[in-house]
Amino acid sequence: MVNTGKPSAGCEACRARHIKCDESRPGCMRCQSSKRTCPGYRDLSKIRFGGKPASKKESYPTCTGKERSTSAYGARFNNLMSSKNFHEENQMAITDLVEASTSPLSSVSTSCFSHASLSSVHMQVSEMEAAECFFLANFVLQPNTVTKMGHLNFVIPLLKTASEFSPIRYAFSAVSLATFGAQPNSRSLLPKAKASYIQALKHINVALADPKQTKGDSIMATTLLLTVYEAMAPPDTELKGWHSHIDGAVALITSGRRRLFRSDTSRQLFLAVRELMTVEYIGMSKTPTRGVYWWMNRVPEDDVSQRYALLNLYVAELRADNNKITTLSTRIASNTEIVVEFLTRAEELEKQFRDWQETHASCWAPTTVAWIEDDESKDFSTMEAFPGRVETFTELTAGYRYNIARSSQVLIWTSILRAVSWTRYPEDYRLSSTYSKARQRCIELIDGIVASVPYFLGWKGCPKGALSIEQQPACGNQSSAMGVGAFYVMWPMFVAANSDFATPEQRAFVKSRLVYIAENLGINQAHQLIKASSSLQVVDNFAYIAPTVPTTSAPISVYLGG
Repeated sequence: MVNTGKPSAGCEACRARHIKCDESRPGCMRCQSSKRTCPGYRDLSKIRFGGKPASKKESYPTCTGKERSTSAYGARFNNLMSSKNFHEENQMAITDLVEASTSPLSSVSTSCFSHASLSSVHMQVSEMEAAECFFLANFVLQPNTVTKMGHLNFVIPLLKTASEFSPIRYAFSAVSLATFGAQPNSRSLLPKAKASYIQALKHINVALADPKQTKGDSIMATTLLLTVYEAMAPPDTELKGWHSHIDGAVALITSGRRRLFRSDTSRQLFLAVRELMTVEYIGMSKTPTRGVYWWMNRVPEDDVSQRYALLNLYVAELRADNNKITTLSTRIASNTEIVVEFLTRAEELEKQFRDWQETHASCWAPTTVAWIEDDESKDFSTMEAFPGRVETFTELTAGYRYNIARSSQVLIWTSILRAVSWTRYPEDYRLSSTYSKARQRCIELIDGIVASVPYFLGWKGCPKGALSIEQQPACGNQSSAMGVGAFYVMWPMFVAANSDFATPEQRAFVKSRLVYIAENLGINQAHQLIKASSSLQVVDNFAYIAPTVPTTSAPISVYLGG
């Protein structure tokens, strides 16, 4: 459209796309014909003659210069999140690029955020704003109606009140640039991401020296954002930093913050830390800090979610005891009694988990939406959906929790079989009725996890809308948030593929999906899971070994932010 000096009266979408608007009321017909929701029209009386004021040049945060006020940065972030400034106008321009893409990254894809693509929306979206929106669209979910659980959504209100040089601002810049820079053709952003990460560490260390700041929600949220950065870190990076951030978050939660769990943000932070800690401790075979019950009844929860959390904390505790008890080297009566008692506890926990899933978690249960025919000529390492059923869930976080419950039950059966192997030695534990039950149940659980993978990774082979994500991302539309889906499915996939009851084809499929997550979505922690493959194949690895030989499974960890 030619600039005549007169402000355009077109709708926000048409102005963002630089096309002529028919100015129909109440909504533009061009938007309706392209199946968009028309964002509406601006008030021309409030627009300065001659167009909008020139925007200031965007810069990356540095540790020099005068710090902007809280309100100044809050206004900038509000502009990014507002429907008029970014969510409708600039996001619409980005979405146009996505529609022409064949990338499976759904509405916010790799190609749409390449440097070439960025140049086409140069006048509307700065590089930093594009990175921030990419992160918000792919890794931040608003709370939903079923599980009442979002993903990193607590950062939004905290950023609105944060100064530009606060720790959370640096952490947000670091994860935004890291997630965006992990995409092909955007690698040049990674050094800037690391620079912001270093600044975040410096500023949070200063803040931790202030008792008042350590009790604030902003420091807790900053710590959780740093775990996301570590999950995106290059594959040659060790997980020490990631572990230390989780330990730091747990320490902050357990250090007298109970009275601060009154606001919505504080409660969300508590649940996020507990979720992350629980799955981390399950992978590390580590007893929950302060014990299981300290983490319960701290904040209001529905019965289904509370029971889910309690059972998974029990699984972490069980696995910690598993590595100590089933490796007892001396076969004496007292040790036998300990192992039998452990076996009874594991079997009771398995029963409680199954009862919970069958009678209370029906609101999270999946639905079969497609069936993939088996073809012997197919290469399982390149398939996007495994032969058999394809599952979908009502909401992304409901699917995440349902799959975590599945993987936890697989690990419970692993502990049960270790105890059975110990008590039956030197007889073959595979001849026991317990092994038959374990095989039947684990195959069922593993098949379910594998069938859900397409849903979390946005597979496009189903009928239209069958795998749509119903939760609303913080920026973008409902079909985005593939980064969250990848985070959510990595651990269940890993547990399923490394069970002795998984087929070679399932293992090949899961490995290929982990490679996809690492190389296409930029979540390099998936490389760590690939390297650790077989560390949880506990049956064949140690069941035939005499109990006099101490054997432990290697600790495994994976990001599962709240």
